Amino acid sequence: MVIVQDSRPRDWAYMAAFKEKDLPSLEEMVKHIRETHDVDMIESFHKKCEQKLKLSGQTTTLDNGIEIQVVEKTADLVVNTGLQHCINLILWTSGAFFANIIASRNNVLIPPTVTDTALNTVSGGPYAFQLQTSGWSEAKGMKLFYATLVHQDAVTTSMTILNEMGVYNGPIMTNTMLNHEVFFNNQLSRNITPDLLVFANVFILSCVVEFCPVA
Repeated sequence: MVIVQDSRPRDWAYMAAFKEKDLPSLEEMVKHIRETHDVDMIESFHKKCEQKLKLSGQTTTLDNGIEIQVVEKTADLVVNTGLQHCINLILWTSGAFFANIIASRNNVLIPPTVTDTALNTVSGGPYAFQLQTSGWSEAKGMKLFYATLVHQDAVTTSMTILNEMGVYNGPIMTNTMLNHEVFFNNQLSRNITPDLLVFANVFILSCVVEFCPVA
């Protein structure tokens, strides 16, 4: 985990792993949130992630009965270009909303900085996920919530390990980055099933941006 503390908006993220058999239920949960804007379910999901972190080794299940296998958390940075783009959105000078999560894998720990615009992709990626089809993009009060299911296809991708992620306003890293999250020291790994077609675990990447944090 990399923790950077300053007076900027708070930003943190979860990487959670579930069993492969739970994919249909997870897809239904994600679809429900996306179509109904059920922010309470998002906050419940994050609460369960926190419980799993505090009660390591004990069973923790979501409200729909799905068990979280393991979860990791990081707290990193909202970057300068992302903050400026948020201002542009408020002023209606830019219409490109943050609607993508891009993830990657890096084999060397490079701490995030406020001037970052791209992920490190030395060992894999970038892998782009459109939130309108694979995740959610919601807001409540001064918080923004972004999340995605990570593809299980083990034939055309190499997403055994992901240790960096960011929210972007487009599907490529030349688009505008909102935040930079690094899971280098606490990255999750997953195995490929015996048929070599899919991974044995499903990942969810979920992050929160809070503009006016409470002390």
